[in-house]
Amino acid sequence: MPVVFFSAAVLNINNIRDIESDRLAGKYSIPVRLGRGKAKIYHWFLLVGGFGSAFTYILLNENHSIGKWLFLLSFPLIFITGIKVTRTNESEKIDPQLKLMALSTLAFVILFGLGLLLS
Repeated sequence: MPVVFFSAAVLNINNIRDIESDRLAGKYSIPVRLGRGKAKIYHWFLLVGGFGSAFTYILLNENHSIGKWLFLLSFPLIFITGIKVTRTNESEKIDPQLKLMALSTLAFVILFGLGLLLS
C-alpha cells in the first residue's frame, strides 16, 4: 500500500503541474476536478497514507526489529516534496518536485525492502 500511495503522489504532482493544460484539453484528472488547493490537500492525504500504511504494516508484524524502521530515512525527502508542492503555485516551479517525489519513492522502496531483509 505505501508504494501505491507514493506512486499516486508522483502522478498527482504531474497532474497538478499540468492542471491548466489538462483543463483546456478536456482531461478531467483528479486535480482538475478538485482544483489546485484541494489537489494539494489530496497530495498530503497520499503522503500520510503512504507512511501510515507502512507504520501499520510494521506494527502489525510480530517481529519489531529496528531494521524494519529504515524506511523512516526517506521521510525528510517525502516531507520536503509535500511542503514544496503546497507552497508552489506556478507550474514551472512544481516540476522539480515531480522528480524528487519519484526518487523519494524509490528511496522508500529500497529502504523498506532492505529493512525487511535485515529483520
